[in-house]
Amino acid sequence: MTKKIAILGLFALLVVIIVGISLAVYFTKKSESGDEEPSEKKPEFTFDIDAKKTINPQAEDSGTQEGYAIEYAGGEFIDLTLNWTNGQGFEDVVDKLIFTRHVGNTKIQADKQTTVPSEISDYGSGSIKFKGSEVINDVNTKGVNVVRAYYNEVKEDNLLAEAELEITEADFDQVMTGEFS
Repeated sequence: MTKKIAILGLFALLVVIIVGISLAVYFTKKSESGDEEPSEKKPEFTFDIDAKKTINPQAEDSGTQEGYAIEYAGGEFIDLTLNWTNGQGFEDVVDKLIFTRHVGNTKIQADKQTTVPSEISDYGSGSIKFKGSEVINDVNTKGVNVVRAYYNEVKEDNLLAEAELEITEADFDQVMTGEFS
């Protein structure tokens, strides 16, 4: 009887060893092949929710006009500032970040780029300002302004995130009150 129990115990031990080796080989092969190649994985990038519009004063014309006459302006006095935070996936992948600005299908101004190491690294962050004074002439900035962030080059596969900021008629109708000298 003891001999049978010993043989049964050795057989159970052999089965456990075989199953253990099989599982080890299976999971090792699975992790090596992976579902996604590291080069195919996009870096993690998030625009912060505190994007802001800044209304800048218009230059005075030898005292004959007020400094805040933007109701006649075309958006050249409204700056957009966006902050972002990086996650992982930037190291050895991202050489630069490129930001574009559009309203609908219309490009509003030239692309902005950054190659600052702290802005293109894992867990880095940064800020980008689209100055109203750099808006392309005769372009209407009213409406939903879409800012897109790309890495290395502007193409759909490299799109990291987009942010929408609306510029309304109310932004152009700002009236400043107070004592001016």
